[in-house]
Amino acid sequence: MATLQVQEVSKRFGSTPAVQSVSFEVAPGEVFGLLGPNGAGKSTTLRMIAGLARPDSGSIRIGGHDLSTQRSQALAEAGFLIETPGLPAELSARAALAYVGLLGKGIDAKRIDDELRRVGLSDTGRKSVRQLSLGMKQRLGIAAALLDQPKLVVLDEPMNGLDPAGIRDMSELMRALAGSGVSVLLSSHLLDEVERTAHRVAVMDHGRIVAVEKVSAERSGAVAELFFGITSKGAA
Repeated sequence: MATLQVQEVSKRFGSTPAVQSVSFEVAPGEVFGLLGPNGAGKSTTLRMIAGLARPDSGSIRIGGHDLSTQRSQALAEAGFLIETPGLPAELSARAALAYVGLLGKGIDAKRIDDELRRVGLSDTGRKSVRQLSLGMKQRLGIAAALLDQPKLVVLDEPMNGLDPAGIRDMSELMRALAGSGVSVLLSSHLLDEVERTAHRVAVMDHGRIVAVEKVSAERSGAVAELFFGITSKGAA
């Protein structure tokens, strides 16, 4: 069974359709890239999966739980980094993760240290969130998303603000998560990194998914070719 199932989901804002009949699935242990230009509907789709917006129609299931009727069970199966991490600025990085843990299942100190280590923040746990660089805040947000050991991790532009080494580390982390059976839904404008990280990609344009393809290690540049081939037609 797929970890995430999005079926015929639509959303309008007033008279403007933002997402139109979007369907896709993410399998256990799969990194799935959701691509598209600004305004394509990606962020609205991710916000609906995270329970931050309600679909007008269609269904979303996480770990087999329907988000509309089993909200708490569905969201308990997932961790999210949507837009920027909403962590208390005055707390230390470690205390911020402890705060997130209290909101969930309750997380012990070892688990917090393990996640800080996993995202490369072992030496910054005592710094306050406001003292962290944008890239470090992104890493901390990913650590928060992983605290409850979710079956699904949804990451919206997780490499924002990271230097080249940080981008490489995040790509490796996502593949390691997939290797352990975690499903990863990734939205990013860094097409080369998506190609190196994802198993499959979907391209959205004007609120619809217009292509879903497997990523092949033998076809360098294929993701960018797919993306620009679709979006350039839409702009023409």
